Amino acid sequence: GGGGGGDGFDDDGPRGSWDDGVERGSGPAAAASEIKSLRKAVVQAERERQEVVKRASQAARAAQLNLATQSRAAQLNYKEYQKAATAAKSLQQVVVRKEHEYVAIHDEAETLAAERDAAISQLSAAVEENKRLQAENMELQFYKGMAT
Repeated sequence: GGGGGGDGFDDDGPRGSWDDGVERGSGPAAAASEIKSLRKAVVQAERERQEVVKRASQAARAAQLNLATQSRAAQLNYKEYQKAATAAKSLQQVVVRKEHEYVAIHDEAETLAAERDAAISQLSAAVEENKRLQAENMELQFYKGMAT
């Protein structure tokens, strides 16, 4: 049987388009026409299937890229977080060191104050001792003067 051009009409079968619900005749021409239409439908279905596969793989690729981007962003964020955490830790160490220094300076200042206070009381003791010795000396001088 001879099929016509790809126009959806049978050349040697009953007239009318394939999907108009008209009853088809039997015989080689009708069978050939049906096979042709089925082949077209199969090709069309395959084309649609490939399109769906293509779209699905594009979507999957986009999702993967998105995930990679998000993952990279997450890694960068984590690196930033780590940097900030490290900076905070070293600042904390500086603060602790400064506190220790402050405590040491404070202790030293207290020690120096105590030493100063001790020196002052030694000095005033020496001044008192000096006055006493001077008084004693004057007394001795007085008695010496009396004796001569």
